[in-house]
Amino acid sequence: MKKTIAILLALVMALGLFAGCAASTEGESTAAPTTAPTTAPTTAPTEPVSTVIKAECPYCEEEVEWTAWTTADALPGEAGHFQLQNDVVLTQTWNARGLGLVCLDLNGKTISQTTEGQRIGETNNVVLNIIDSSADGSGKIRPCNAPATEPPKEVMQYWWAVGFTCGENTEFNIYGGTIDCSGLTVGKYGGCIVMDAGTLNIYGGKLIGGNTVAPGSGGSALMIMGPATCTMEGGEIIGGTVNSEHTSGGGGTMRVTGTFYLKGGKIVGGTTNKDGGAIYISGKLYVSPGALITGGTADGLGDTIYVKKGAELNFATGAAAGTEVVGEIYDANTAS
Repeated sequence: MKKTIAILLALVMALGLFAGCAASTEGESTAAPTTAPTTAPTTAPTEPVSTVIKAECPYCEEEVEWTAWTTADALPGEAGHFQLQNDVVLTQTWNARGLGLVCLDLNGKTISQTTEGQRIGETNNVVLNIIDSSADGSGKIRPCNAPATEPPKEVMQYWWAVGFTCGENTEFNIYGGTIDCSGLTVGKYGGCIVMDAGTLNIYGGKLIGGNTVAPGSGGSALMIMGPATCTMEGGEIIGGTVNSEHTSGGGGTMRVTGTFYLKGGKIVGGTTNKDGGAIYISGKLYVSPGALITGGTADGLGDTIYVKKGAELNFATGAAAGTEVVGEIYDANTAS
């Protein structure tokens, strides 16, 4: 009997203890926290943006992968194919020397320089290709003014082009876009491009000349120096203004002391206080059928073309003055 009572008392105590534990949890919330842990992301993660894109490449046999260039204040410092995703504003000259193969797709964007005396770029030992894949062809390169008087070399080595100066082993290929020097002071010659050496090939796009200043010799848009060569198959070169103090100054649009093969495209004359409103030739110019040189105003000789004594203006079969060249030609080799 005592054993039975002891068992019953043990059961009662056990049941009371269980009931007490159950009661102690009824007042506690079992709901999830109303705020997420502080380490949790507040927004859903986004998919990473690919830096590799596909673009049309007029000089490539196959589709090429391009790197999306998003840096807003510099241009690439290595070889590759780069498509601009935004405007690029430079404050220093782009050093493209020794980079190998660099392809820039302007993609309707603008590369500009904001520091007086700094160019867009300087090259040697490089292949530089410029295209513009935008539907409206609005891609542009806009340099900054050169100093109005010749600066010290540490400020601007050579008082040349505000666009590009190109040295040995440069192959510069222009397929599209505009290098626009209009209204700018561009130094003593070669506003958009000076080819000191190497090769320039123009397949499309546009060069617009600026204003060269005395005592500069000329070439408001382009200067092809010996031993450099240029082949132009398309595009347009438009002259600016050349103010020269040289007795042999001039070339309102360009000066050729190297060799220029004009196979297509259009060259529009500028103005000069000296000779050759469009082109001053002291090297060799070869003109093929289908090309066009037109316009120009010179206070000296040859409103359109001036050929210095010893220089050469050659027309390929089917090309002729009056057709490929519309305007005045003065050739010192044949002048009486």
